[in-house]
Order: sequence, then C-alpha cells, then structure tokens
Amino acid sequence: MALANQKARCISVTKSAELAAKARSGFQKQGLNNIELQVLHPDETPDSVLNNLKTLDFVLFNRLSGAQESLETFNKCLPKKNDGSIFVFMNIHGNPDMAEAWKKIRAHHEVQATIDLYDLGIALFKPELEKINYVIRT
Repeated sequence: MALANQKARCISVTKSAELAAKARSGFQKQGLNNIELQVLHPDETPDSVLNNLKTLDFVLFNRLSGAQESLETFNKCLPKKNDGSIFVFMNIHGNPDMAEAWKKIRAHHEVQATIDLYDLGIALFKPELEKINYVIRT
C-alpha cells in the first residue's frame, strides 16, 4: 500500500513486537520510508494512534483479535473517515462472530457500498453512491 503513493503517510499499528520487527525489516528492504510503525503495549488500544489523526483515507483491519474488537475499532474510526474513505476487513467469514460483525458493518448507515470477496471485505464511504452490497466469490 505504501508503494502505491510514496508521499502518503502510512501508519502500521500492532501489539506484537515480533511482528513489528519482521514488518520493519520488510519495509527497509523495500525502501519504504513513508510507514510509521507503532507498537502498542498489550493493554493499550489503537485510541492513542487514532486520537492524533484528523482523517483516515484508508484503514486495513488486519485480523484483529476478534469480532468485538473489529466492531469497536470500526466505530472509533468512523468519526475520522471522509467522503471517499475505504475500510478493508480481513477474515470476514473466519467464524460466525466475525461474519455477524461484517453484517453489522455492511448495514451501518454511513457505509454506502461493500464488496465481499469472501476472506476480505471492503466498505466504501461515498455519499453519492446508492446503498449496495456486492458479493464476489468463486
């Protein structure tokens, strides 16, 4: 994602120091200098990162610890979205709870369109779009 626009400000947030070290190594190998890697303490939430941001153009919800955390983080990100923001969710059908969370996200009144790619769900915030939910699977 950071390769697509070298001028974009990208922030990667994780609670795992091990994953952060692997990510940092990968970022360096690719020459990506536009990614801020933030490692949260185990008891810390993404709020500390979100509170310092004005808007969110693109958010990847990359296999959070569970459906409840995904919904909570989604709701915390909503006030920061803009017309044209894109939220991408991993593992939307990984278990019944996550499938139910995806259903709630699709139905949210601020989400105009969603695309269900089975393991990946995309929510679009574009007020001029008519409410629609696409399902694209094989």
